[in-house]
Amino acid sequence: METKLILSLEKEDIEKAEVFAKQNGESLSKMVENYLKNLNPKSSKTQSTPDTGATSFPVIEKNNKGFDKIEIKTESKFSELAGVLKVGDDFDYKKIYEEELLKKYDI
Repeated sequence: METKLILSLEKEDIEKAEVFAKQNGESLSKMVENYLKNLNPKSSKTQSTPDTGATSFPVIEKNNKGFDKIEIKTESKFSELAGVLKVGDDFDYKKIYEEELLKKYDI
C-alpha cells in the first residue's frame, strides 16, 4: 500500500535531488524509496536495488567508530555486458570504486 510522505527540506537541496534523480532516470520518490529500503537490508524481505540503469551503487555500513564497510551492489540491468571489457586478473574494481568513494566523500 502506497502512502504519501511530506518532507520539509531546503529548496536548493530539493532541486539538487531532482536533478540527480533525473540524471539517473528515476523519479525523486523512487530514489527516496530505494534509499529507505537500503538503510537496513536485513529488515526487508528482499534486497532491493535501485532501478537507475547504473551498474552499481554503494551501500555504506557505519559503526560507532565511523565508516566500517563499503559494499558494492551490482545492478542486474546490464549483467549481459559482463565480460565485454577485458581486464587483468588482478583488477579489483570494488577496491578502486571504494577508493574513489572515500576520496569523493573525504573519508
